[in-house]
Amino acid sequence: MKYSTSLLFLLGLHINHILMSLASPIAASKRSFPPFEARYSPIFFIKPESWNYTVYAYVYTKDESIMLETDINQWPGKEMLNGFSYFPDETQYSNYYSVNIPYGHYKDSYIIFSDSEHQIPEAWDEGYDLIVYGVYGETGIIGTLDAEHFHYNDVNLAYGNFARIFFRPNNRVNNYGSLKVEVYAHYKIGNGEWNSILGDKMNGDPYSGYYSLSIDLGEAEEFTICFTDGKGNWDNNNGQNFHFKKFQTYIIDRIRKEDAPLFY
Repeated sequence: MKYSTSLLFLLGLHINHILMSLASPIAASKRSFPPFEARYSPIFFIKPESWNYTVYAYVYTKDESIMLETDINQWPGKEMLNGFSYFPDETQYSNYYSVNIPYGHYKDSYIIFSDSEHQIPEAWDEGYDLIVYGVYGETGIIGTLDAEHFHYNDVNLAYGNFARIFFRPNNRVNNYGSLKVEVYAHYKIGNGEWNSILGDKMNGDPYSGYYSLSIDLGEAEEFTICFTDGKGNWDNNNGQNFHFKKFQTYIIDRIRKEDAPLFY
């Protein structure tokens, strides 16, 4: 059987392309990160001594626009991880359990804890408000995590009255993967004095554009905060500042908001 010279040439090129593909490393695609709303943060539950060691967290919401993950939105919910589960000796147990929940789930959402025999809150009672870094006990939320000093292998949970603030400024210079804007938080706790200007520098995440900071509120019930880029631009909520109570989820998204000043 005879083949034309051109056909043999094309066949040779095709085989050579296949061999080169097999021999060459696969080019890595550009790394991407999930949006902020799809990232996870933990909440914690200190179970009563009488409960079983398998504990579940069930989350529901009244906001129909929020699509909750199936495993946490179907009763009894998602099995929580015991703090000591990170240790090789699985016969040990810490005094707390945790579960990771996407940031996008926290708006107008509630949580219920249960084992095979008990439930908190009780059946037919409203669940507890779902709070970022919330720490819950038999009576509801008892504190918030000291996120800047927490490690998953801690035997005891460090918590108190901590406010974890997330702020995304209105700007046109931050690009995906790089932050060109610096953000400072100027705040006062309760009726106390404002911290010094410019304020505390916030930590930025280059892939979400959010900046974060933890504030120890001590015994205070509320705090007031505003933000600046250190170049004379302030976001003070149109002169009203941002006012929050303790034990809340503090996610402030100002990107592309017409009433928010541009940060440079």
